Amino acid sequence: MAGDARYREVAAGWEHSCGVTTDGVTHCWGRNEFARQLGDGSAVTHRGIPQPIVDDRGFIALTAGALSTCGRTATGESFCWGGNYYGMLGDGSASNGVDRPVRTAGGPFSDIAMGQSHACGLSSDRRLWCWGDRSAGQF
Repeated sequence: MAGDARYREVAAGWEHSCGVTTDGVTHCWGRNEFARQLGDGSAVTHRGIPQPIVDDRGFIALTAGALSTCGRTATGESFCWGGNYYGMLGDGSASNGVDRPVRTAGGPFSDIAMGQSHACGLSSDRRLWCWGDRSAGQF
């Protein structure tokens, strides 16, 4: 890994990874093509060196799916970026990819898990919320 950054949180997707540094800055690296899973606002096809995402919200936890990543703040707000096929970012839209974090509906969430094309969040009152592709009975 290039650079001197130290990380306290990491999440690995299919061909991308993201981490939160000990200074609280979220970085992503890896493939970025159509899904825009690096969250840095760029159209670069891949990046081997960690770079900060745009509009970082001070995430305390990350989770990555195949083509997207979600970050959770200390207050339970969740933001996701990357592949949004089937609406898997949870903001009510569907598209190829979103190159910056967008707020996920619902919550606040104490935990989020991502699959290939769907995600589920556990709300603070222990209710399960899921969004994205459900063609195979994922939820």
